[in-house]
Amino acid sequence: MKKISIFLYFILFLISNTSGQNKTEKLLLGGSGWNKIVIIDKESKQIEWEHPLQEGWECNSVAATPDGNILFSYGKGAKTINRNHQEIWNITVPDGCEMQTARVLSDGNYLLAWTGHPAVIMEVSWGMASGIVREKQYLSIIIMVAAFIANYFYKVSAIVLILICIALGVVLTLYREKKAQKNDRNTSQDNAQKGGTL
Repeated sequence: MKKISIFLYFILFLISNTSGQNKTEKLLLGGSGWNKIVIIDKESKQIEWEHPLQEGWECNSVAATPDGNILFSYGKGAKTINRNHQEIWNITVPDGCEMQTARVLSDGNYLLAWTGHPAVIMEVSWGMASGIVREKQYLSIIIMVAAFIANYFYKVSAIVLILICIALGVVLTLYREKKAQKNDRNTSQDNAQKGGTL
């Protein structure tokens, strides 16, 4: 029995030592004054992947997304690309502003921040927007599209858009509550006319 235990411990030792050898750490690097973003193998110190930046761009921050894409901020915006250098999304900043930060949050959303007038910090949630589209919430879809058009094409400040959306939310909530109260009153009156409640 002792020989079997020693043999099993030896096998376990070999498995634990060899299983870690295939895993290598990678470094995702980018920065101001450098014309590319790279992934470097930490052990071999060799560049495994690189993405050239356009002239005049400055990579202010870079991060890997949970699905293996690359999120980075550059002077005029933030974008996500895949390892084939295809753009997944790109958010640009208004004239006179500079994107400083693009981070992946623990819940999978993105934190973007830019300096300028006005300075803006925003959380981008792709999951929430896809849920609204999937559930066919048409009013919310129209509001999202209108906000995008107002900001992207007409340079309406994000703060102004947020305030407008808050006001719309308050008006819609009050309208729905009033409508629900009216329906409750009508139901009560109908039940009273029928001689009781159900």
